[in-house]
Amino acid sequence: MSDEPLAPSRRDARRLTAREIFAEDLALDAESAGHVVSRLRPGVVSPNKVTITGQDGRLFVADGASRWEQQFRGDLKIPDAWFESWTRVLGARATIAAALGVTLWNLVIPEKQAVLPEMRWPAGDVSGAERPLMQLIPRLGPEVNLLYAADALIARKHDLAVFFRHNSHWTATGCCLAMEALAERLGLQVDWDDIRFSYRVRDVAHDLTVHLFDPAPEEAVGLLEAREAPFFASAGPEPGRNTGASFGLRNPDAPDPRRVMIFGDSYAHDMGVAFALGELFAEVIMVWSKSIDWAQVQAREAQVVVWESAERFLATVAES
Repeated sequence: MSDEPLAPSRRDARRLTAREIFAEDLALDAESAGHVVSRLRPGVVSPNKVTITGQDGRLFVADGASRWEQQFRGDLKIPDAWFESWTRVLGARATIAAALGVTLWNLVIPEKQAVLPEMRWPAGDVSGAERPLMQLIPRLGPEVNLLYAADALIARKHDLAVFFRHNSHWTATGCCLAMEALAERLGLQVDWDDIRFSYRVRDVAHDLTVHLFDPAPEEAVGLLEAREAPFFASAGPEPGRNTGASFGLRNPDAPDPRRVMIFGDSYAHDMGVAFALGELFAEVIMVWSKSIDWAQVQAREAQVVVWESAERFLATVAES
């Protein structure tokens, strides 16, 4: 029997730099291009109207409860009250954060159509220029600190795999690109090439595939994960619902000693935001919430607050 150590499995957790993750995700994306789901022709809509197929077997959120593609095409009349409410909420957040001495950034994650419109509408006849967020941004002052992560992904979409082909979410690559942009705004002084992230390949059925196949076929995907087990984790107060779920991460080797609280959705909870920030900050606490709970911010003595939302969920205005 050989005394040589076993080579690490592709599905073991690995500590990789962003550049190494980029290469892994490109290889996985190439595999996904040959997956059975990628054989679907463009324009196939799931029975529940949630999923629609685009070019090269890519799946997109169609309409569903958020009426996302109607939002994107500018087909919906957006009431003035929506703009006024978001302007008020974001302004109030900036005021409260300043009063508490807390650094606040509002992070909006673009939908796939905003980054890859040519893969949904190859004729180029749908730009998304009239979607709600594009109308809201010009109404906001710089003090609200809103980061729309589309630019970071668009800049690298031609040479990197920034979104999964069959999922509504970004890849670990997309997350790393957006977190680099956020880290810059949070004032981190760090060499990004020195940061390593915990990354693991898993077999999963994608969230958009499940609306077209029963059972949905699995495929290999690379995901970020926590470097260590959370120092606390709790489910939400209502069984079967994510709202209120929370966990905390600690990193004594982090380049930044600050404590961060994140209020957000699946992008923060499952799809990398909290895990990536956990490599950069000494403590990260994630709460699945549409709003910011300032009482928790004070109780946890957070120095940084990040509010995160997928773009399509902005249709519902946060309470705080």
